[in-house]
Amino acid sequence: YIKSFVFTPRLRYLEFMDYGTPTSYDIFSQFECWDGLIEGCSKHTYFSTTAVGNFIACVGKQQVALVYDGGNSRFTIRDCSMTAYDNQQMGYFAYLNSVKCRVIGGNCHHTSSGILLGPNAHGTLIDGFYDEVSTTARPWMVTVSSDNSNPSNFQSPQGVQIKNCYINMHSEVIGSAGKLIGVIDDTVLLRNWCVEDCQVSTFEPGQVLISMNNLPHQTGNTFKGITGVYAPFGNSGSQFT
Repeated sequence: YIKSFVFTPRLRYLEFMDYGTPTSYDIFSQFECWDGLIEGCSKHTYFSTTAVGNFIACVGKQQVALVYDGGNSRFTIRDCSMTAYDNQQMGYFAYLNSVKCRVIGGNCHHTSSGILLGPNAHGTLIDGFYDEVSTTARPWMVTVSSDNSNPSNFQSPQGVQIKNCYINMHSEVIGSAGKLIGVIDDTVLLRNWCVEDCQVSTFEPGQVLISMNNLPHQTGNTFKGITGVYAPFGNSGSQFT
């Protein structure tokens, strides 16, 4: 637990084995910490028979009328790993609700919702990440949320970059439910997002890999270089439609 007003905190090579509860985070950074580094840490479930919760959270400060101040900005999560060895359904790999955070490298397996971007996760960079979306509960690599409780101060993450990622959609286990990006509520707006040079394997023909709400004002988005890798369960090969 990183209390508020800790500058440049460094957490390296911590291992959490069969640890936590379904509603907790192993590493939790409170609001108003800056330029933090979480590197080489792992969350593994070897022996538990139930899910053991979420891994990392970097939250923003919630003030009056649900206004987020951008605290906890510029956290880097580098080369961290989360997996369950007996196919248990786990929680979030990371919950980011702070400006200009980065997830560099690393991987997750058996997570529900993968990386959750909160309403103030503007400018997030996800680069070189691997996700095996193998659970039945929201099997998405990136889950996006918003906060529309104060119409005069609408919050939804903008300017997000996702690149150089590899996603195993595990269609032989979960069918077409897997997503590269999914929205968790009906007010999420994607603006100025750039998703490029990502490889996707074992998806089904016609599968929706990026879901967006049917709303106006979603401008400046770029999706390119999203390609299939292989399709072991079909003669004609997977293709995007």
